[in-house]
Amino acid sequence: MIETEHSFPDAVVAIYTAPRAGAPMEPRTSVQVEMGGIVGDRYFQLPATEEEKEKGAGERVAHGTFSLKPGIKPHREFPDEYRGPTFVLDSDIEEINKALGEGGFEPLTAKDLRRAVVLSGINPALFHSMIENNIEFKIGEVKFRFTEICTPCTRPLKLLEKPDGSTLSEEEGQRVKDREKIIKKLEKVYFGGRTEVIEPGEVHTRTEDGSGSAFTV
Repeated sequence: MIETEHSFPDAVVAIYTAPRAGAPMEPRTSVQVEMGGIVGDRYFQLPATEEEKEKGAGERVAHGTFSLKPGIKPHREFPDEYRGPTFVLDSDIEEINKALGEGGFEPLTAKDLRRAVVLSGINPALFHSMIENNIEFKIGEVKFRFTEICTPCTRPLKLLEKPDGSTLSEEEGQRVKDREKIIKKLEKVYFGGRTEVIEPGEVHTRTEDGSGSAFTV
């Protein structure tokens, strides 16, 4: 059973956003989080352009790879307006890289995984259980709830080979398949979880003096 009183100060060690699908993940020291996610990120909905409306978009649209596209069946059943940030543990990234290293591949960075928020100093078993059981938690004044496991996919691996999203060569495609084969042997929860935002506010990384963020359940 998951306890309801936990505090993990200074948990946020990195925040990343990208303005559109496939764009490089950019480090941020603080972000504004609204009900629809991180302001400025590809999964945060913006007013639709006239061109997007002509294609069947609603009043607001997001621009991530897995966002709802006009005329295309949703990749996820979870509505775009509730697609909050993704979270991953730095210790889980280490486990992923350990497996890749044993397979002869270079390690992945947090940016490479394309997760929004990297946390540190949290018991992995607790964190994984929170994801699997859709537990609510707070970072500072912002409240989130885990909604799904971020299962590993080939999208980040393909962007490692071709950052511009162009077609992979046979050799590049094989490297993607080999990496994917290795990481899919790991527990899916190692790749983090997606959330919905319950109470909006500002989230920021911890400062050099160790103050700045707090993670509570």
